[in-house]
Amino acid sequence: MRKDLHEIEVPTDEVFQAIHLGIEQAQQLEIKAKRTKVTKRMTCFTSVAAALFLASGFIFTPVSNVLAQVPLIGGIYEKYQMSIGEQIAHEQLLTEMSLIANDQDIQVEVTSVFYDTAYVGITFKATGAVTNTIGGDTAPEAGFTYEMFDGKDTSTWGGALGSLTKTENGYTGALILDVPANVTEDVISFPITFTHMAGVRGEWSFDLAVEKLPIKQLIINQQVTSKNRELSITFDEIQIGRTNARISYTANFESTIEGQTYTFEAYNFHGEKVNFNQISNATLLLELPKDTTSIKIVPVLKINSAKTEQLKPITIDLN
Repeated sequence: MRKDLHEIEVPTDEVFQAIHLGIEQAQQLEIKAKRTKVTKRMTCFTSVAAALFLASGFIFTPVSNVLAQVPLIGGIYEKYQMSIGEQIAHEQLLTEMSLIANDQDIQVEVTSVFYDTAYVGITFKATGAVTNTIGGDTAPEAGFTYEMFDGKDTSTWGGALGSLTKTENGYTGALILDVPANVTEDVISFPITFTHMAGVRGEWSFDLAVEKLPIKQLIINQQVTSKNRELSITFDEIQIGRTNARISYTANFESTIEGQTYTFEAYNFHGEKVNFNQISNATLLLELPKDTTSIKIVPVLKINSAKTEQLKPITIDLN
């Protein structure tokens, strides 16, 4: 009954054409939470490798239907309305993995990770002796806690947590961490330990590694100055990722009025406000919804509670 696989003739052109069609159709489907389990345990592999894993071996017709129905693991971000994770998942840029840690009769599995300019996203699931204790007086509000410690640095990256979601066999969860501005490597490795999981205290530790998605770096080199000459801002450069952009700037601020300060406003091409964080005195971090082609940054000098001055805006073409 079994034949030597090497003796089977494969219609190469037809297979790749079907794969291409299947991927196009998959991108049009609603992102689902359920995923196809990857049985090989790896520290990390690129999203391209994940695609090759699906395409490896023999794929029988109708190939396009099979690939179009492959559940996308990133659907979990959709549950938590984490737009950054949703966009990365929709563009099929997640790195899928299957890393497992066991403690207290609970198995925690990291199922995906991504690294986009200033954010790292992680999805995971917990199975085993989990309880129904989430939030309240006996457990953290999100249903889990984590820490990051590599023996050298006690800092834990902040971020957004998606509360545990009950599934048939346990729970799923997600978190998006803020990558510190001084972390600039294209490939980063970091430890993370879950210390509380669905009502149970324990230690589920992982050493994760992930490659940054491609970015575009542009020199801006534009300066704006307030009318009173007390505020001068030079926009130096911008790093553009898939879902966010990081702007570096230099500010010279010599205030002669107590309480005087400055901030920024950001808008897209249509004049709609763009969410951003002023994460330091030299960096702006902006969220970039899909198809954002340009952004306008407006420095604002707050002279007092009733008086402000908008400095000359700068417009940055992201294409």
